[in-house]
Amino acid sequence: MHINKYYVVVKGRQPGIYFDWISCKKQVDGYIQAKYHSFKTLTECNLYINKYDKQDNTERLTKVSQGTLPLEIDSNTTESVKYNITLFSDGGNRNTGNKKGSQVNRSDKSAWAYQIVLNNGHTISSSHAYHGKTNNSMEISGLINGLNKLISLGYGKNNIRVISDSKYVLDAINKKWIYEWYNYHWTRKGKELKNSDLWEELYNTLSYFDNIKFDWTKGHSTSNTFESKGNISVDYLLNQAMDELK
Repeated sequence: MHINKYYVVVKGRQPGIYFDWISCKKQVDGYIQAKYHSFKTLTECNLYINKYDKQDNTERLTKVSQGTLPLEIDSNTTESVKYNITLFSDGGNRNTGNKKGSQVNRSDKSAWAYQIVLNNGHTISSSHAYHGKTNNSMEISGLINGLNKLISLGYGKNNIRVISDSKYVLDAINKKWIYEWYNYHWTRKGKELKNSDLWEELYNTLSYFDNIKFDWTKGHSTSNTFESKGNISVDYLLNQAMDELK
């Protein structure tokens, strides 16, 4: 599905991102002091939202409705043809000044998100936020939850491509470390393996898939590729979840 314009409503009946003028118009038509704008890319949408949030934090945007965010798939690429379902996953944490690598504060916000892109361009998305979770645990959790959703939809036998900006997660899978940890009973050759419970859950979840490929993409990239747009989308979802966490 090709999207010529995205519409951002920051002040209207239901703030959010819309993908056609008719839907946007329903939110702003007749609404006193409505505020909205159209853009060609999701990156521009997010920049506009962030700018508005800094100017006026009295009104918060709601999450994009799940299952309504289309992404254009380039059917001329080998990857898009071979892998007819794409899963984007991401995790994040707002660390409040702790030392790098240390445990986060209990009040710090964390979240995961995933977005499944079907071959017609439509998506299924979800996110969840917590207090006091690490960035790495959220990266694994985002992937686990996305994979479990694919299983529940009966897509385990499909050709699936997973895209993530986390080398922490992807290296464990692509370099076969996760199988070594399994052989050592979820340790690093007898030494502590952080997030061992999540790694074990991921290992078991992966057994339900027949043809799945894991690719890395640069996080927060401004390029207009399918991979970058999907990564930006899941990053937006998880940050929205953290914003809404009380």
